[in-house]
Amino acid sequence: MKKLITIISTILILFIIGIGTYTLFFKEDKNSTLTIMEKQWIEDNKNNIIDLGIVNNVPVFNYNGEGVIFDFIEDIEENTGLEFNKISYAYGKENSSEYAFVLTDEVEKDDIILYKGNYALISSNNKRYDSINEFESKVIGVIKDDLEKINYYLSDNGNLSFKTYNNKDKLMEALKNNDIEGAIIPKFAYLDDIVENNLYINYNLQALEETLVLRLGDTSKLNTIINKYFEKWYNESYSKSYSNHFSNYYYEINNISDDSKVNFKSKQYKFGFVSNAPYNQLVNGKLVGINNEIIKDFATISDVEIKYYEYENSDELIKNFNNNKLDFYFNTYSNEEYEMDVLETVSIFKEEIVVLSNNDNRQEIDTLSALKNKKIMTVKNSKISKELDSKEIEYKGYKTVDDLLNNLKNDYLV
Repeated sequence: MKKLITIISTILILFIIGIGTYTLFFKEDKNSTLTIMEKQWIEDNKNNIIDLGIVNNVPVFNYNGEGVIFDFIEDIEENTGLEFNKISYAYGKENSSEYAFVLTDEVEKDDIILYKGNYALISSNNKRYDSINEFESKVIGVIKDDLEKINYYLSDNGNLSFKTYNNKDKLMEALKNNDIEGAIIPKFAYLDDIVENNLYINYNLQALEETLVLRLGDTSKLNTIINKYFEKWYNESYSKSYSNHFSNYYYEINNISDDSKVNFKSKQYKFGFVSNAPYNQLVNGKLVGINNEIIKDFATISDVEIKYYEYENSDELIKNFNNNKLDFYFNTYSNEEYEMDVLETVSIFKEEIVVLSNNDNRQEIDTLSALKNKKIMTVKNSKISKELDSKEIEYKGYKTVDDLLNNLKNDYLV
């Protein structure tokens, strides 16, 4: 009996030691995510203010001393006790701080990514190009320091003509004066120039990236603390911070008054659609699809309410649009008889016609004209049907993609 009590006492002591060890090393504070040991490290180093480089003039993230970066710094200082000495440096210049927010095209292993952007071809032309080669007879402006990597990225496109400029201001001035017909730039860093000068993104160079990162130094315990807190902050606060600063930044560079801002946000906007998977479709009374994801992001960033209206066909939709009963819609239709001035954005899709066939009905189709005298199925009142009509190609038309798919015929091309 005495032996049993000794065993139980030993187990209890080990259990209590285990709980204490867990609390000391692993249990995290809900506000800071830090353990007692990590908090002790901060306390021991409280006299060491951490130099933190902050790249200047990055839209949304650092503009006029505010932005997503400053929201994060304020939160981590308040909830952990860390203190940072914020040191600004110019975009395109070298940073001298061990810890820094950096715009880079080479993300390092321990970098914390805040935003991943890419380069783009921009111009005053409201057109989306499916290939950079569509711009080959025109002169493209680039920043001198970017020429080597842009040339390497576009090395298979040998007929492009580049003109270099020493800085952003000279490049934008050349574009404004029509000395060049387009420019390749990191689109996020140039957001203010794109908006202020009514420029358009014509082509995205998706793999040529410029990423905003928080670059860490050599203090492993500090790196652990920053990484842990950033993960918590990103999940809880990043989206709200980004949306808030994106809309504020847009209003600011467009000199939009507070009254106009209130009017814009107080209105309920009406979006019209014809059910057509995978773009727009009602599922259990809720709109889903590619277009809805775009609209949801827009509503979040701009802090507006959007109401959805479904129509049986595109004729009815455009009739209501012309009668000012709708504010916007995604135009994939052939009927474009507007009774007012409209603004059309650059297409967000790579638009091309694809011909599908049954495995037992394989045919080589390399031009639209090759569809002449073939059995064709497509969606009527669409841009594709408009192209077919222009070439006097007969087809069987269906109201929606779903309608077409429910009536597939093996001897028809789709």
